[in-house]
Amino acid sequence: MAIRALTSAIEAEDIPPPAEVRAELALANFAADHRSEAEAQLRALATDEPDYAVAHYLLGNMLAAREAWADAAGEYEAFVRAAPSAPEAAQARERLT
Repeated sequence: MAIRALTSAIEAEDIPPPAEVRAELALANFAADHRSEAEAQLRALATDEPDYAVAHYLLGNMLAAREAWADAAGEYEAFVRAAPSAPEAAQARERLT
């Protein structure tokens, strides 16, 4: 249901969707067990908006969940660079070690 609602919201607008909505759609896909689609959406978001730190953090978590450690580390590093004082930064640094 969340996937349909978010997709409809994105398609209803003539402007690019906000990064936050794109991230929520990726999370909805992940929760619905559409893991590869969720990763692809976050990779695209991180590429389109490299300063949107949340995309890197979420992607890092998804990659770590499937034990893609090197790729996850790269995303956690990108997250810490983009948002060094974010509440999740300490956890990202810990995961890097």
